[in-house]
Amino acid sequence: MNILHIDKFLDPSAIETHGGTCTVVRTVSALQQNAGHKVFEFYPRIDGESADLPAFVDYSQGRWWDTWRMIHNSRCASKLTNMLRHVKLDVAHLHSIYHHLTPSILPVLSQAGVAIVMTLHDYRMACPTQSFYRQGTYCTRCHPNRFYHAASPSCASWRGIALAVESYVQRLARRYFRYVDFFICPSVYLAQVLGQTGAPTSKIVHIPNPVRRMRVDSIQSTEPMLLFAGRLVPQKDPLILLDLAQQMPHLKIVIAGSGPMLDDLKLKASQLGLTNVMLPGQVDTTTLARCLGQCHALILPSTCYENSPLSMLEAMSAGRCVIAADQPSLRQWIKDGATGRLFEAGNVRSLKRVVTEVLRDVNARDAMADAARGLVRQCHNDKAVLDQVMKVYSLAINRRRWRE
Repeated sequence: MNILHIDKFLDPSAIETHGGTCTVVRTVSALQQNAGHKVFEFYPRIDGESADLPAFVDYSQGRWWDTWRMIHNSRCASKLTNMLRHVKLDVAHLHSIYHHLTPSILPVLSQAGVAIVMTLHDYRMACPTQSFYRQGTYCTRCHPNRFYHAASPSCASWRGIALAVESYVQRLARRYFRYVDFFICPSVYLAQVLGQTGAPTSKIVHIPNPVRRMRVDSIQSTEPMLLFAGRLVPQKDPLILLDLAQQMPHLKIVIAGSGPMLDDLKLKASQLGLTNVMLPGQVDTTTLARCLGQCHALILPSTCYENSPLSMLEAMSAGRCVIAADQPSLRQWIKDGATGRLFEAGNVRSLKRVVTEVLRDVNARDAMADAARGLVRQCHNDKAVLDQVMKVYSLAINRRRWRE
């Protein structure tokens, strides 16, 4: 097959900053190429428009005249039209196209007879701010189809006005639901959420993401150690780890990742004299694998709803216990006491209790890690995932032919 992957952050210069989705796209692409398929990419360029690709638009400036471009980006549609004159495609696999690429590209693909499949990497179809998060805690007020809440001062405020408008326009026009042949949901919970938005249930399929296999040294640190690996933003709640470090000074905590909170976390850790907290910033795959090998557990304290977090799945695949904030989207993988541990999100006392129990009982920790590794290797097997994706492609192609 000739396959086109489309994502707003596929530009190589953006991969380090937005690595989760890009890692999934690259992994799927590599599996497809190894199976003999031809893979192309389409994305906005960070450095500006080229002959083949549109320019990336920075919406963080909050300019009101950018609102329409968040809804319909004609430059992206034009560039894709030019590309399709030279490339014959069987299927387009969309990922995160919101705001930057927009559904403007969907009729272009449809008119060219290209089947359209879309993987959802977040909750953007149900939540204008993507992750069911508001002021440090979970929030589902916008779901289903009550997007005006995003414009409240307690949510995205003035920025939320544009997000709410864009959400209402897309929902009323039903461009996603009309043109996309299948929506791939990496988690069961996301599939349920999407079904509640009004998306045709016949178009919703659950396919797990592939999980990158890392070479991990099985020798753990002689001192108790926790690892956080992810983007340093408020909704991931890395601050709770500094509170935990204060209460458990014997515990080493490595907070690996970059993001807008990195400097503030370093400053606060210094002010509190937390010598047991390490903040190395963004780390490469080799360093991350070494940290995973040394740690006794990976911690996922998010106060937003996760979808299919790679850091969690990679840790489980590597045979490391995962301690995560209790949320419905993660219960697919983490059964408390069986394949990991759950604690009350944002509650450092609950987190301390669970961490203490995990560190104290080595046999239980190892048993949970082994069970988690088996679960991930069974459900996220590369061949099984690729087979499911390619089957959906074939169904989408057939569905497209029936309509012609």
